[in-house]
Amino acid sequence: MRECPFRGAIQGAGMWQKGWTEGAAQSGVSQHFREGTTPFGEAGRARRAVWFCWFRSGVHQACRWVLTSVLLLGVAVDVVFADPADASAVAPPDAVDLALARLAEDRAAALTKLEGLANAAGPVQGKAIAKWLDALTDGPERERVPELAKPLLDSPALSSGQRVEVFASYLEVLAQIKPSPVSEDAIIGLTERLVASATTDEQVSYWANLAAWQLRTQHFANAERTLNAAIKLDAPRSSSQQRAGLLRNLGVALAQQGKLEQALQAMLQADALMRELGLPVDAALVANLAGLYVYLEDWPHAREYAQRAYDLAPDGSAGQLTALNMLGNAAFGLAEVQTARDHFERGLALAIQLGRPAISERNNLALTLLNLGQPREALTRFQEVIRLADASEDGVVSAVARKNVAECWIALGDRAKADQWMHEALQFYAKQDVPPKRKELLQLMVENLEAMGRHAEALQRLREYHALDQEMINSEAKARIASLENDYTLKSKDVEIALQQAELQAQQADLERLRGQEQNEALQRKILLVALLGLAGIVFALWHSLRLKARANRELMAKNCEIEAQRIRLQELNVTIQKQSEEDALTGLHNRRYLQSLLDRATQAESDPAPASALVIIADLDHFKRINDTWGHDAGDQVLRHVAETFRSVARAGDSLVRWGGEEFVWWCPGASVSEGPALCARLQAALASAPIVLQGEAQQITASIGFAPVPVWPGISADSALGLKLADHAAYLAKRAGRNCWFGYAARRTPDNPGSLGQTSVDVLEQTGWVECIAAPG
Repeated sequence: MRECPFRGAIQGAGMWQKGWTEGAAQSGVSQHFREGTTPFGEAGRARRAVWFCWFRSGVHQACRWVLTSVLLLGVAVDVVFADPADASAVAPPDAVDLALARLAEDRAAALTKLEGLANAAGPVQGKAIAKWLDALTDGPERERVPELAKPLLDSPALSSGQRVEVFASYLEVLAQIKPSPVSEDAIIGLTERLVASATTDEQVSYWANLAAWQLRTQHFANAERTLNAAIKLDAPRSSSQQRAGLLRNLGVALAQQGKLEQALQAMLQADALMRELGLPVDAALVANLAGLYVYLEDWPHAREYAQRAYDLAPDGSAGQLTALNMLGNAAFGLAEVQTARDHFERGLALAIQLGRPAISERNNLALTLLNLGQPREALTRFQEVIRLADASEDGVVSAVARKNVAECWIALGDRAKADQWMHEALQFYAKQDVPPKRKELLQLMVENLEAMGRHAEALQRLREYHALDQEMINSEAKARIASLENDYTLKSKDVEIALQQAELQAQQADLERLRGQEQNEALQRKILLVALLGLAGIVFALWHSLRLKARANRELMAKNCEIEAQRIRLQELNVTIQKQSEEDALTGLHNRRYLQSLLDRATQAESDPAPASALVIIADLDHFKRINDTWGHDAGDQVLRHVAETFRSVARAGDSLVRWGGEEFVWWCPGASVSEGPALCARLQAALASAPIVLQGEAQQITASIGFAPVPVWPGISADSALGLKLADHAAYLAKRAGRNCWFGYAARRTPDNPGSLGQTSVDVLEQTGWVECIAAPG
């Protein structure tokens, strides 16, 4: 089988792109291209594999288009709203630019200056942070960027545009680290958090940067979804440079998934939009389109775009080498073999000029010469390929080149020498794991041996071919084996008949009948074999389908378990957060927020025909400021925790204890009446008196001024629960004024007609008008 004369064009198209080696290795393409050749039957697959790599060259540039648009918007906003008074307050506005100008001549000093500006508050701090990280990204210090950028994303010094720029630097470096230290889910979560507080334009930029990272890390399906979301957000501005970049990257994502027609449409839209906006021609986009047309075998368009790519590339550049290889592809596809030769010769000269071994370029040119009927010149070229491949210890290329030499000798009519070269190639393949290439070689050996009349050897090689191709075998291959076996049998019988012809004339009719019978049996065997292969194919398809379904069910079950575990963790986290939001961190009692919710619930309950009663007790510690002033605030905290424990010791089951604020505590007693207030207050006083606290070796007696009131104030009548708290607070105030370490309380006296109107009335007025009465501790 012939070799593809434009294999080198495909490799060249990938080599010019930044990051080619990394991309090829990840996609499994590099091994294929190192072989130096591609069979005509597999040329499409080779073109597709490398063409996918071409597309990645445009991702970073499109991302910078989006970022540039947002930065320009951020600069405009800063200019409009800048305060002139701040201009001279700190560092000069051009300090960052001066540091950036020194990067080329003194990188270390420039980076030190940028770092200092990034850590100093001032009008240029945000700009310094963004430019510092960008400078680190483009140099050997890039490994510092992830740990620096993530916390800086929350810096208040950053403008919205600068935050997008920091995010872009962060993702650009992460994409270069293999394996990635951060999961895709974590990066998506970070993006969603930043998007939540961003404008629409900024949201588009965040999604575009995420998509660029997904493309560079080969999350192509997710990149497609991200880009579609960004394009939908950008819909109001259907004609913009930002949209052109999004469309081009969408073409990349689609192409990487094999959705080539959709990829073509997306990239053509990007190209048309850039021309409509009068933007400079994007050389990477043109090269991508040329590669796409090559793969789709649309040779006229492939030639058109490849020529555009060549014209756009700098003279003598790797970009021109890429274009020359694609032009050779297109010419060969249009059956213009001589033109293809011209392109490949120019490509070879340029590859040598660029300092490359040019093994693939030499191989392409040699194959073209062979197709032009110049086997002698092609032979010389292939021998040079063998010398270079052997020197580089590339066994696969060496084997393929020897097979190509064998084809040259076949074309020159010396099949014996061809057989020698093919045996050498077979020995090389025995050391390499490249079954497809070995299969091609075996097929060529079978054809050569048949032509030489060595049918037994041809049959042996064909059986080797069959054993190597078990998974791809078909009825045509089986028929070929049966045909060779039948031919071999027939030739043997012809020899026997020729020797015995004089004696066996009478048996000629029987021999003819026997021959026909054997042919019928061979045909029956072929038909039976085809049927068995078909049945085996059906069984395999059913087994494979069941296996896929089982795996999908297992994955679905695992995902459901994961979701359920996440739901449980979320519930537990909500409970913890709820508890922390209503708990005082120092004492472990409830806090003011909890008390407010308690009062709200009590107020709602009072709207019932028979609202439940409760008693609220407020205790204000006496001389607490003296404790803080004398022994310090740590001692004050110790006293508050001591008092909290005392409250817990006297509280009833179902009561709620609240640190209301500072040294004030609230004791909420559901179901208790006013008549129980004095006893509860006395119980608290006794507990405090019986448990003095030792501060720095000295026992201190803690006392409190206590007040209480019922909730609701008037039994059976709804009113604002805050009124009861207000009365209890005033009662505690009376206790404080009466000399401390005592209690006062309030009880309902006369029931008002409209209790709801008394919520804003002072306690003194309520007492004077007879609505409530004060209860004082005895003696």
